[in-house]
Amino acid sequence: MKRKRVVVIILSTVMILFLCAVCYFRFVSNDIKATELTQTAKWRDSITYEMLSDKLKKIISEEEFYDCSNSGRLNLYRKTENLKVEERRKYDPSTDWWKTPQCVDCIEAEGKRYFVEIGFDCRADIFGVKIINFYTQIYEEELEK
Repeated sequence: MKRKRVVVIILSTVMILFLCAVCYFRFVSNDIKATELTQTAKWRDSITYEMLSDKLKKIISEEEFYDCSNSGRLNLYRKTENLKVEERRKYDPSTDWWKTPQCVDCIEAEGKRYFVEIGFDCRADIFGVKIINFYTQIYEEELEK
């Protein structure tokens, strides 16, 4: 009886340690992915709508997010100008870490040229990477006629 109890305790401990190791590995792996994501130059190739946090999904619709037309992109950028919906913890990966903008877009619409700096903050956990903030800074210039 005692021997069975010892075997159960040892097996339980091994399973718990194994699960902790797997969770730690997934967290570290996702944290690395989040940091690499903040270094991307083409956010549309790297970020999917499913990666947005629930708070961002309430603000940005899936149609708006995937609209690749100049006017659609400009509307998305205007909607997210200076938008921060969650407080970023100091160790959450962010495009703000870099001295120069990592994500930029240039759009010609409404008779103007718009230069857009795009920023986002990520949060990693064992389940994946979430975009907790998506914000833009828009600069416009008149097109020469």
